[in-house]
Amino acid sequence: MLVGELMTKAIVIHQYGGPEVLQWEDIEVGDPGPDEVRIKHEAIGLNFRDTYHRSGSYGVPGDKFPAIIGGDGGGIIEAVGENVTNLSVGQRVAYGNGPMGSYAQARLMPAKFVVALPDDIDYQTAAAMMVKGMTAQYLIRSCYPLKRATPFSFKLWPAASGSFFANGPSIWGRP
Repeated sequence: MLVGELMTKAIVIHQYGGPEVLQWEDIEVGDPGPDEVRIKHEAIGLNFRDTYHRSGSYGVPGDKFPAIIGGDGGGIIEAVGENVTNLSVGQRVAYGNGPMGSYAQARLMPAKFVVALPDDIDYQTAAAMMVKGMTAQYLIRSCYPLKRATPFSFKLWPAASGSFFANGPSIWGRP
């Protein structure tokens, strides 16, 4: 379902630098293309890595300006593009990672990065938890597959996942 162009606001950078390069500007958000959705943000995640993008340490894709940084958000789907069958207009959603651009009131996002948001998780929690949750999952499944808690694991969680899963090892029991 396509609903037309949308004028909205975003925090835009036109060059690398300190906080002074962040500019509140009008932007145009078009209709979603195939496999995309347009999301009206209710909350966005602010991560330390965003300062690296803003300063140029990590850069922005292709060093192309103007750019909108930020990679996490929660909101409501306003429009869906062709081929999107698992998401619908009006649905509560969240995302973490994927293309930058969350420092905006609305944005286009590839649907493959978007998940449905259960009613019992508010937008602020969703925007803040996505990357931390993915980090915790990566740690317990890939980096250090944990079968039961160890003294090391109790130090691993808060350090690597921003305290999101600090008590996670307790689900495996204590050694």
